Amino acid sequence: MPQPRKIKQPVPEKQISLIANQLRLLRKKRGLTQTELGEKTGITQKAIAAYESGRVRILDVTLVDLAKALNVSTDELLGVKPTKPLTKDISLRLIQRMYAIDRLPASAKKHILKSIDNSIKANRQA
Repeated sequence: MPQPRKIKQPVPEKQISLIANQLRLLRKKRGLTQTELGEKTGITQKAIAAYESGRVRILDVTLVDLAKALNVSTDELLGVKPTKPLTKDISLRLIQRMYAIDRLPASAKKHILKSIDNSIKANRQA
């Protein structure tokens, strides 16, 4: 049985730039630094920076890992379909704070969330 041919076609520079920009945009929307994204994926900060600058192409396996860490589809990361806004009513600062809280140790996170719940409850009653 014949083996499939390997087709080597260069990826257009425009496509590499689009993917790099999408990666940077999605990482920032999630409130992550390059180092934090690297920790979630097992990729070094230098490699994340190289991907975001377009100097290095992202391998397919790495693309899947990045998409999972950013909680998006690979299509969104590739710019195939438009990136959905996280939500219309939540500010970027609030989202960044939520991610920061999520990265805290369990005991600190529990304390902060309890405080938030009490504040919400008090404001509903007022």
